[in-house]
Amino acid sequence: MAVKLSMMVLVITLAMATATVAAEPVEGQMLKSEDINLQDWQLTVKPLGQTVEIDPLTLKSYTHQAELPAGTPGWRGPLLLPGPAWAYRALREETLEVTLADDDQKRLQRDKDFALDVNWAAVAALEGGSVPVGTKIKLTYKYGLSRIDLVELTPEGKLVVVKGTEDKSQPPMPAPTPGNKLLATVYLPNYARCLTMDMVNLVDPDYDGVPPVIGSEHLQKVRQKLKDGQATTIVFFGDSITAQQMKDFRDGKGSFVDRFVTYLKETYPQADVVLTSAAEPVAAKAGQIVVVKAGVGGSDTRRAVGGRLEREVLPHKADLVVIMFGVNDENRTASGGNSVPVDQYKANLEKMVDELHAAGSQALIMTTSMKNLGWTSTVGNLDAYAAAARQVAADKKLCLVDNFAAWQQLPKRGYNYMVLLGNCINHPVDVGHEIFFSGLKAALEADSSE
Repeated sequence: MAVKLSMMVLVITLAMATATVAAEPVEGQMLKSEDINLQDWQLTVKPLGQTVEIDPLTLKSYTHQAELPAGTPGWRGPLLLPGPAWAYRALREETLEVTLADDDQKRLQRDKDFALDVNWAAVAALEGGSVPVGTKIKLTYKYGLSRIDLVELTPEGKLVVVKGTEDKSQPPMPAPTPGNKLLATVYLPNYARCLTMDMVNLVDPDYDGVPPVIGSEHLQKVRQKLKDGQATTIVFFGDSITAQQMKDFRDGKGSFVDRFVTYLKETYPQADVVLTSAAEPVAAKAGQIVVVKAGVGGSDTRRAVGGRLEREVLPHKADLVVIMFGVNDENRTASGGNSVPVDQYKANLEKMVDELHAAGSQALIMTTSMKNLGWTSTVGNLDAYAAAARQVAADKKLCLVDNFAAWQQLPKRGYNYMVLLGNCINHPVDVGHEIFFSGLKAALEADSSE
C-alpha cells in the first residue's frame, strides 16, 4: 500500500511539474494582453497562474494660499496649484478644500464660488460669482505621484515585482534584476486608483527602440564629406522640440541636436565641431562641421515656408537640413480642426524640400513624437501627419527617420508615451530625445551600398 501511495505521489508531482513548464511564457517571446488579468491592485499572469500585488501610489498633501485670479482655468493657469501643476490629472479632486484665507469656516464651492480645471489643477474666479477677483483664499489638497514597476520572472519560475521610484512626472525605469526575465512594466500615472490594461506594457526583449530609417543612401554625399574632413554644415529646422534647452534634461546630455553634436565630436575627433544658432551664420571651413539649431517654439510648417526657411535656413548654405515639424500643425483650432490641415502640411513640406534642393541642400525628414491625447489642444490625428511626412520622403527620394513609429512601439520597451513628455503636453524628455538621436545616428551610419 505504501509503494502504491508513493507511486501516486510521484505521478502527481511529475504532472504538476509538466503543467508548470508548459504554462510558462516561451523563451524569447513576449506576453499577450490576453495573458494578463487585473483586479484592483493585483496583476495575474494567467499562463503562470501567479498573481503579484502592485503598491498604490503615494499621495502628497499641500496647502496653498493665493489671490483668486480672473480668467478661465486651463493648462496655462491662471492659478496653477503647486504640486499637481504640470502633472496631468495629478490632483485628487475629492480632497480639494477651498476656504477664505482668513476664515477656515467659510468653505467655497466649485462652480459656485470658483472654477476648477481638474486635469491641470488650475483655479480661477467665476465671472459674476459670489467671490470677487483678488479675494485671498486657502486651498488644501492631495495629489498623486507616478511610478514604473517591473514585473519579472525569476529563474525558479516565481513572479516578482521591482518597485520603481515615484516622481511627479518623469518616473525612472528601475534597473532589471540580473538573471530575471523582464515580462512587463506597470506605469502608474498620477491619477491611478486601480490597475487598468493601458498601464501594463508588455516588453519585447528583441526590440531595440531605434526608429526605422528609410532611404539612408540619399545621405551618401554628406556622409562622404564628413569622412573626408570637408567643410560641412547641418541645419536642424523645427519647432520648440528642436529648440529645447539643456535645462530640460535630467541626464545632462541635452536635446537630440546636442546629442548629435557630441556624437560628431566623438566620431570625427579631428574635426572642429561648431554649434551655432539660426541667427549667427558660420561659414564652415575645411575640417569644420557646423551644426545650426533653428528651432522656434510654437512654429509649424505654415510659418516655416512663410519666412522662416528663407531667414533661418537658406543663409547657412547647408549640406544637410534635418526637418521635424508636426506637433503644432496638428493643434486644435477654435472650430475643432487642425491648425495646419494634413494636406497643407504635406504641401508645405514639399515646398521646403524643393526650395532646399534648389539651393543645393539635401533634406532629411523626421516624423515627430507623440503628444498628450487628453490635452484640449490635441485633435488626435498626429498619425496622419506622420503618414504625410513618410509620403513626402518617398516621393522626393529623401532619407526618413520615423520617430513616430518608434513612439508607437514604446510599450515594447516598457514605457507609456506620457512618461516621455516632460511638460505633460508635447516636449520630450531625455529618453524621447535619445530616440530622435538614435534614428539620426542609424541613418548616418547605415551601409551606403544598400
